[in-house]
Amino acid sequence: MMNTIDTSTIDTSTIDNKKRPNKKTFGPDTIPFLLSTLLFSFIQGRNNGHKPPNFQKWALTMDRMIRLDKRPPCGIMNAICWSQHHEQFWQNVILSANNLRKHYDRIIHQMTSITQFSKSQQLALKNAMAAQKALESIQD
Repeated sequence: MMNTIDTSTIDTSTIDNKKRPNKKTFGPDTIPFLLSTLLFSFIQGRNNGHKPPNFQKWALTMDRMIRLDKRPPCGIMNAICWSQHHEQFWQNVILSANNLRKHYDRIIHQMTSITQFSKSQQLALKNAMAAQKALESIQD
């Protein structure tokens, strides 16, 4: 015979099925908050009428990027600046801290790929100029 539990005697008034509210708040001088305002300043610079975000939510996302995802704050700052200043595609994608967190790896990869490509182009140009000088000296 199976044991059954009588649930009619359980007090369910203390059970809260809602998510626990996040009580962590970030001051205006904290790194996550500053990263959030940096991102918004770029967005607002392109679209002055852009609705201001909930900076506490954005700061929480930035904090999660730092604490949980182990992203360095300077890397986040670089990703914000690069995505909002150098790359038009990412300007239209990164309009929130959540999107920055979601696409961070892609942005960093693209940043480093372009940088490496530029360095290889510079090296190739330098080698071509050296070869041209060598040819000119032979011809003279």
